Amino acid sequence: MKITINLLKEKDAKELLQFETDNRTFFEKMVPSRGEDYYVLEAFRIRHKELLVEQDEGISRFYLIRGDNGQIVGRINLVDINEKEFSGSIGFRIGEQYVGRGIANLALKLLLEIESGIKMIYGKTTTNNIASQKVMEKNGFKKVSVSEDEIEMNGQKLKFINYIWEETIAVYTMIIEQTKDYAKRIKYNPTDGTFFETENESLFNYRKCSYPYGWIKETGTPPNAHLDVILVSNHDYNLGDELAVKLIGVFKRADGDHKLVGIQKDREIEDIDELTKAELDPLHNLYSHLFEDEGWYGKAKAMQIVNEFNINSGRRHG
Repeated sequence: MKITINLLKEKDAKELLQFETDNRTFFEKMVPSRGEDYYVLEAFRIRHKELLVEQDEGISRFYLIRGDNGQIVGRINLVDINEKEFSGSIGFRIGEQYVGRGIANLALKLLLEIESGIKMIYGKTTTNNIASQKVMEKNGFKKVSVSEDEIEMNGQKLKFINYIWEETIAVYTMIIEQTKDYAKRIKYNPTDGTFFETENESLFNYRKCSYPYGWIKETGTPPNAHLDVILVSNHDYNLGDELAVKLIGVFKRADGDHKLVGIQKDREIEDIDELTKAELDPLHNLYSHLFEDEGWYGKAKAMQIVNEFNINSGRRHG
């Protein structure tokens, strides 16, 4: 089954209540009951609006997992988001008729891609929920502890298992669209997969920024929505070369056409501030006159922009 995950909206309330009602007995085998009031439409709408406020404030993000026909098949949430520490906690559940199809695994994988600005995610499940344990472990979560205290649910004595996921180095695939020191602007033709020279002078050449330029393959392909990246490298690449890069910064533009900054993945530095003056000068040549709300930022802002782009553009797995 192909799935999407979409941020919760106000219009989802009635459909979501039906999903929760249909799966109440099934869910309550694994988690404590939410009580009768939860399933009353008026009370549910109030709670729904509270979640949307929490989402707007950036405290949590609530995603609906939808199937081939747009139907709700599950939920996956990132809550307790700490923007300073780039951390949060995960929770997910799949409707009874959709279990066993790998949906939870796909949804968690998709969320980790979309929420690429988050560096650490905590997870928790009960000792009897083997399926959730497998989903988290398959997606790189590590078991860190088992609670000493027990809870009793449906006649069973259970403990909580705590998991943690930590970001590895964020590596992306860059496609070279503009080779360094080339005088004319090069563009990509998606129809035949070729590159062509335009009549315009390359901004990089004009402003003496002798770095290769291109786009992040995972974010799309020009002329459709995508994210551009400048590679801090003096290496000679060819048009269309694909290489692994890690993001260390970004030039945030007022018009939203931000320019990510990348380096080869094997370099040991992690942030734009660690570049030498000789490496920074060509970047500053490129954008020396700043408008309001523009400027050079480090890795944290770069990952935030990637994260926002992924959320706004939507992602799909099958």
